[in-house]
Amino acid sequence: MDWIGRRFRALGHDIDTADAQYLIFLCGDLMHGLIGEIEKIGAYAQGRRVTRQDIDAVAIPVIDAVVFQMTDALSRRQTDKAFSVLTDLLRLQQAPIMILAVLGKHFRQLYTARVALKAARAAGGSWSCGGCAPPTPPTNSGGGPPPRPGLVQNRHAPVRGDRPGP
Repeated sequence: MDWIGRRFRALGHDIDTADAQYLIFLCGDLMHGLIGEIEKIGAYAQGRRVTRQDIDAVAIPVIDAVVFQMTDALSRRQTDKAFSVLTDLLRLQQAPIMILAVLGKHFRQLYTARVALKAARAAGGSWSCGGCAPPTPPTNSGGGPPPRPGLVQNRHAPVRGDRPGP
């Protein structure tokens, strides 16, 4: 973070820690890639302090950051936002197979986190995520996802004797 701050100060700007972290998330953590982005942002920024809006206006994000925004929108059921992000990726001429690969990686990471959390709960471990509230455990005992409201769950497969008739 100090390195990013020094680069911006050399250009006559300041950046706070949260915005520097956002820049790293958005553009990657490789110095040779950040140098060009810092110079663009420094040339674009009007005020002394660089803002997130300045970063979003001119920085070119790495595909992982953009796909993270898409998976975040999907997990929040914000399909319009997710399709907007996908459209932006395709407009930037990102290869669909690359988008699919990164999307798959993000969902595998989410699944891995969920499995680890479930294993920790089963082992009697405690939930710790840096101050956030623990998730509510599922109410069913079948090991699957909790039932969705409004849906009737079948407890067993239908057999011939279950149907009235001849």
